[in-house]
Amino acid sequence: MDCLLKDILFNLADLAEKEAETVMAGRTHGKHAIPITYGYKVSVWISEILMSVERIQEIEKRAFTTMMGGAVGAFNSTGKIGISVQNRVAEILDMPAMMIPSRNISSPKIEYINCLALLANNLHKIGEEVFQTSIEEFGKVSEGFSKGTVGSSTMPHKINPKLSKGIIANAQKLYSLTSVGYYSAARPFEADSTSNMLFDGLMTEAWELMTEILIRAEELTRTLTIHRERLRQNAEINQSLDNSEYIMMFFAQRIGKDKAHELVYELAMESELTKQNYHDVLVANEDVRATFTEEELLAMLKPKNHIGLSSQLAKDIAQKGRAVGSQL
Repeated sequence: MDCLLKDILFNLADLAEKEAETVMAGRTHGKHAIPITYGYKVSVWISEILMSVERIQEIEKRAFTTMMGGAVGAFNSTGKIGISVQNRVAEILDMPAMMIPSRNISSPKIEYINCLALLANNLHKIGEEVFQTSIEEFGKVSEGFSKGTVGSSTMPHKINPKLSKGIIANAQKLYSLTSVGYYSAARPFEADSTSNMLFDGLMTEAWELMTEILIRAEELTRTLTIHRERLRQNAEINQSLDNSEYIMMFFAQRIGKDKAHELVYELAMESELTKQNYHDVLVANEDVRATFTEEELLAMLKPKNHIGLSSQLAKDIAQKGRAVGSQL
């Protein structure tokens, strides 16, 4: 798993740096918000994966321990020497010893599956983004394509997002394992083979699903194609309405935040509801003409001029991702 995670982090770091300046529309509630860069979007993915890496490494001291307390975990047959034996085995294996080596303690197993599910969720998010934004109406990205790959048995034109689909499906199945684990862990008494056998199956399935997700995610992040021109076109589809916040902030310096917000809101809604060009609506307003030159206004309407720290954050997180990946 570490090897695949390392490759994924390296792939994403390369992508974040490569697309650090690639302007696109940010979205909130499904609608255009303000501009970002694709590199910034990737930096969000990296940051979540880094949290998952930290989470998995932190759980190891609870999930991977030695258990040598006997049938019920009370060292009935060995007495005090049993504790020494368990500690020695732990030392040899470089693993912690369980505080109480009870076979009825399954919470560390659930926690481990939860950690895998959270990592799967990080990659699921990437898969969903690729799956949805690769549809023709968006056209922002596409999965890598090998000549000769058949997308449909009946439709010759089909090029389907196979990698992202597999990530989405397997992640959803992995999530379901955690609830089964919770029910099984709550069994009474000191040991129950029905619970143990179930957890053996859960752990095996969790690893298999996680491996499949990681394999697909590595290839997806390595071969993902970003359509920069389409991203630019989509960022400008609202005729620079997305930069209203930027204009409002400049107005606020001169007429105050509340008045600026009210004025820009009214002009933005006028443009949206009447379908007039936003630039034309702005220049028709006396307050706008009195406040800004034509050159200043045009500059404020360009999406690339209101991306905040998107580029810098993309580059910074890319370095962090590569640093953590190199230690895996």
